[in-house]
Amino acid sequence: MNTEIACIRLGNVHMVPEKHRWLHEKRVEEVDNLMHYILSQWENGDDGGLVDLRLVAQHYCRNMTRKLIFN
Repeated sequence: MNTEIACIRLGNVHMVPEKHRWLHEKRVEEVDNLMHYILSQWENGDDGGLVDLRLVAQHYCRNMTRKLIFN
């Protein structure tokens, strides 16, 4: 096959850089949502600006998985 798409093996996983660029946009979009959520919790929080990072990390992982599978 005469293709120009690189496939790099990293451990047991084959990494295709073209997909990495596609995923980058989705990660950036979700990080923007995440930062907006953290900022709003910090500014409007009744607990003196405390943010539960465990909850934030769970939402980020859940939303990224949902975005990659269903979007």
